[in-house]
Amino acid sequence: MSVVKKIFGQIEMKWWKVIAFAVVMGVYTGVIALLVSPSSWYHDIAVTEERWILPAVFVIVNCKKPLEAALKTFVFFIISQPLVYLVQVPFAEMGWKLFGYYRYWFMITLLTFPGGFIAWYIKKGNILSAIILSVALFLLTFPGIAYVKNCIDGDIGNNIGGAIYCFGVVLLFVFAILRDLKTRLVAGAMTVVFGVGLAIYLHMDHSPVLRVNGAFDTEKYAVTSEWTVKSSDPEVIDAEITKDLSGNPDIVFQIYKNGEVRLELEGPEGQAYSFRVSYDKQGDPDFVIEENE
Repeated sequence: MSVVKKIFGQIEMKWWKVIAFAVVMGVYTGVIALLVSPSSWYHDIAVTEERWILPAVFVIVNCKKPLEAALKTFVFFIISQPLVYLVQVPFAEMGWKLFGYYRYWFMITLLTFPGGFIAWYIKKGNILSAIILSVALFLLTFPGIAYVKNCIDGDIGNNIGGAIYCFGVVLLFVFAILRDLKTRLVAGAMTVVFGVGLAIYLHMDHSPVLRVNGAFDTEKYAVTSEWTVKSSDPEVIDAEITKDLSGNPDIVFQIYKNGEVRLELEGPEGQAYSFRVSYDKQGDPDFVIEENE
């Protein structure tokens, strides 16, 4: 345990280490995205947030001041996330259009500055530290429960690793970062409260299990914000036209469950396109959009 505690708080996090770590993580994740099936939990590091909490906390707790933690966490993400897509560009059919997915991660990167500043206080080992850490614990617990549910549903091979990872990191944070029983109990109780509250909210609210954007070529199809989108079954997959960070039109797909729909796009002057859109968590790729003949 002494070695673990040294890793989480006793390493001098110099700038060159932050940059080198960011490059390694970016290249590693890009390679995983290329080589590992999307149905595997191991692939999730390329698409989900919880797998980045561990490296982020590693950077934060090894900084000496909150502002240092904020700056170095931000730089870690501003380097690593674009690299994830840059590694894939030469090998992916979408090419540079892959960077359409980066918009989401850029917004997360902006949040890492205030997030890193606040998260630094988990080093203090007091009740406030436990409350702050409980946010990270919840972000790991929620997908961990989803992995467990998928295992119960029969898909053990593609999910057991994710469940072990999420709950393993929860235990690692509680015992490596927090110092006494009181703070550990507070963090655990807060995590349970967050989890139950969100479970109730999700049960009452029909929220999509996945949102996808950047996969539709708006230049090829000349879609504008005046176009309408209609799904043959919005309970399976729905879509809407929004604007990206540059103000250009983009289509966001809201996926509620596995299945296939027919998507009709219609312009103000009668132009129309028809697409087959499908999602299969176990498929490779798991999200597909094709123009109907």
